[in-house]
This record gives sequence, C-alpha cells and structure tokens, in this order.
Amino acid sequence: MIKKIFFLIFIIFCFNIFSNTDYSTSDSNSDVSVSEQSTSDYDSTNISSDYKTSDSSDSIGVVILILIFLIPLFDSKPNVKPNVDYNVFVILDNNTTTNVENISKKLKENGIESLYEKKYIIQLTLYLTKYNMNNLHKIKEIIEKIANQTKSFNVEFYRLRKTDRKLLVLDAKNNENTQQLADEITVNLTKYHAKNINVPNWIKYIPEREKLFKLYGSSDVFTNFEPYIPLLSQVNLSQIQSFISKYNFNPFKSKAIGIGIAQVDDLGQAKNIIYSVKFKK
Repeated sequence: MIKKIFFLIFIIFCFNIFSNTDYSTSDSNSDVSVSEQSTSDYDSTNISSDYKTSDSSDSIGVVILILIFLIPLFDSKPNVKPNVDYNVFVILDNNTTTNVENISKKLKENGIESLYEKKYIIQLTLYLTKYNMNNLHKIKEIIEKIANQTKSFNVEFYRLRKTDRKLLVLDAKNNENTQQLADEITVNLTKYHAKNINVPNWIKYIPEREKLFKLYGSSDVFTNFEPYIPLLSQVNLSQIQSFISKYNFNPFKSKAIGIGIAQVDDLGQAKNIIYSVKFKK
C-alpha cells in the first residue's frame, strides 16, 4: 500500500514537472516570435530561452535521480529467505522421556551435562537436511498428509552407543515401520531441499555417502538410515566410553505417536518444535 502511494505521488510529480516544461517552451516560442521585431529584443529572448531550456534539463535530471532511488521500492521479486536446517523426526511417548531423563541424571552425577539437561528436545531423526525457509509450509502439508495415513507403532531401544561423529546416542532397533516412514518422508520432501549445498568434509571420503548427500541433502537415508536419539554431542570419547561400560542400561519399548519439525543448529539439535502432528489412532 505504501509503495502504491509513493508511486502515485511520483506520477503526479512528474506530470507537474513536464507540464511546467511544456509551458516554459511555449513561452519561449512566443518570446522568439516577438523578438523578430528588433535585434536587441531577439538577443534578450534568446538568452531567456537558453535559461529555460537549461531549467527543463535540470527538471528531467531531477526526475531521473528520483526514479533511481524509487526503483528498489517497486522490485517485484519476493523476499528470499535464507536456507536453514529442518529436522523431521518421530515424536515418542512419555516412556521415552522418562528413560532419557534417567540417563541424563546419571550423566550429571558423572559431571556430564546431557542435551536433555540443556533443554534440547528429544529427537529420533527421520530426515534432516537444509531447506529454504519459504518451503516450510510445503513441508508442513506433506508431514500432515503422511501422519494422517500412519498408525502409531512400537519402537524398541536396546543400547547406548558412542558414534564416529562424537555423539552419545540411544539406539533403537530399525523395524519395518520406522524405515518405511523415514523412506516415505525422504522421497516426498527431497524435492524441496536446498540444492548445491556444501558436502561435509567427512562425507567426501565416502563415495556412497557423498552421492546420497548430493541427491538428497543427507547421507543418512535409505540403507544408511539409523534410528537413534542423541543424548550428547561433541563428547569426550574416553569419558563417555567409561560411562557406557559402567551404566546398567535396561532395554525398553516406546510408542511412536507423531511427527515433528524443528529448526536445528549446526550440531543438529533444537530446543523448540516448529510444527507437530499426531498419527491417526
């Protein structure tokens, strides 16, 4: 609305300037006609005409200068938002929360602050990659559609593990339901992931993973998919290995009840859920 007002003012301004220019030109012609009666009058009118022509040129110059400054206001291109990392993950029932909380307490007793202790959300990743923020509404639509066609299913957690990426994770058994859900989400969302993103250095040395990353924006898809919940990131490996060997872990089962979306940091962690939807019963 503001842009339209500015544009209207600009049109009126230009009209007035060019109207005045035409009027001045008309006066100049009249003066020239009269000046034919005497040589001295002609010289005087000629000077006046030159002055008015210069004045007209200055007016056109002002219009051009104003137009240069106003062009950005009428740029028709939409605002392009930056690329961000969105994690689409399984939402689990309270039994998972209770067990993660208990592990976090034991870690704290050993002087280690868990992600849960730092108020990060519990995530079992299905598909994590980089998107343009403009595509968030499309991601939501797809997630809602898939969730409405999915029934709740069991997830069995069976061990604590230290990964090669310096994570402490709570591993889940990869059953048919989890794998199928991850594959479906990957296939449906991959067309919206940001293209031409940089391949992480650690992936460049693994041809199979590099190929997947270039195609899907993630190397942890399809046969490389591993269901787990991160408990710590960038851990002290020797300290964590000691904790794992001493901790009496009891396998447990939980129920997957929905899908969530979170914008994550460089380590793949988030403190807030952007959007969530429950599975149909």
